[in-house]
Order: sequence, then structure tokens, then C-alpha cells
Amino acid sequence: MRNVIGGTIILLALVLATGCRKTEREEVTVGVMAPDSAQLVHITQFGDSVALLLMQTLKQAVLKAMEAGGPVNAIQVCNTKALPLTRQVEEQLGRPVAVKRTSLRVRNPDNRPDSLEAMALRFFETQRHATGTLPPYFAQVIQKNRARYYRYYKPMTVAPLCLTCHGDPATMGTALRHALEQLYPDDQATGYREGDFRGVIRVEWPAPSEE
Repeated sequence: MRNVIGGTIILLALVLATGCRKTEREEVTVGVMAPDSAQLVHITQFGDSVALLLMQTLKQAVLKAMEAGGPVNAIQVCNTKALPLTRQVEEQLGRPVAVKRTSLRVRNPDNRPDSLEAMALRFFETQRHATGTLPPYFAQVIQKNRARYYRYYKPMTVAPLCLTCHGDPATMGTALRHALEQLYPDDQATGYREGDFRGVIRVEWPAPSEE
């Protein structure tokens, strides 16, 4: 894969399951490329601000839930509130923006990656393996249904707080393990260690019409 900043990747007739809403149909992406330098400035500035807003919003909700009822309550809040809070962040922006958390090891199946998100996730994993560090972002310009969109991906790593519900199941209490089994029967998101690459926040919005 070319560097995030330079080069062009063309994918013709690629079927893309967007995953932005549970009711969305699959869409056809006719092209994807790396942004030029001018596009990249806009993509990184706006995309990072949105990703940080979502991270702060979700972290506050998890901390509040932990304080109110411990890890089991936090899991229940994540199950019922994470996607609505994500939609709330989108609405705060006052413009068409789709925000999503995704990973190659999902907990909630609604967060599973589409084809281009999987490309970004593999990019981060490859770079982490090759260099020992994660790039700060990944960016794409995509052509979808005759319209052009920007995509920004911000990597997430496992913090100490995350290990409470994403660490070794053997270290979790019985009530927490039971809650995870009940709420997420196909959970793939345990067994992490601090600092591991967890996934990304993906931000997508329409490119300016003058492009």
C-alpha cells in the first residue's frame, strides 16, 4: 500500500457495506484514492476534531456508568448508549457526517468493518508490526454513487480502563463475564493488553462540490 499522504489506489466495482446505519443497503464504490496535500489538510483537521469529540463523549459515559454501578453497569450502558451517543455527536455537527467505531475484532456486530474500513485497519496493523508505532491517521477519498466523500480514520489503543471489559476474561468477575456473554454472544473483543491496537474511529463526510 502507498503512503497515507501520497499515491492513488483505484478499486473498480467494489461492493461496499457501509455499516453507517443498520438499515442502509450495500453501496457500490467505483473508486478510492489517497487525498492530495490540500485535501489532506482539511480531512485531518475536521476528521480528528470529530473523532476526539466522540472519544470524549463515550469516555465520559463509561466513567459515569462505572462510578454508578461498576463494570457490569458500564457494559450495559455501552450496549444501549454507545450507538445513540454516536448519532448524537453526528447531530451536533450540523452537517452530513457519518461516524463509526470499527475493528477487526468487534464486540457489537453493528460495528463490523466494510471493505474500505478493513483496508484502513490492515494498514494500521501492518505499520504497527513494521515500525512498532501506529500512524496518527489514515485518509481516503472515495467515489460512491457518483458522489465524492472524504474518510478519516483515527486509531484507538487499549487504555488501562479498557482492560476492565476487554482484557483477559480469566481476570473478570463472574457477573461481568455473564453480562458479556448475554449481551454479546459473538464477542471477539477480549484478550487485549494495554497499548494494543483496538480499532479506529471512522469519520465520513461529502467532499466540497467544487472539487
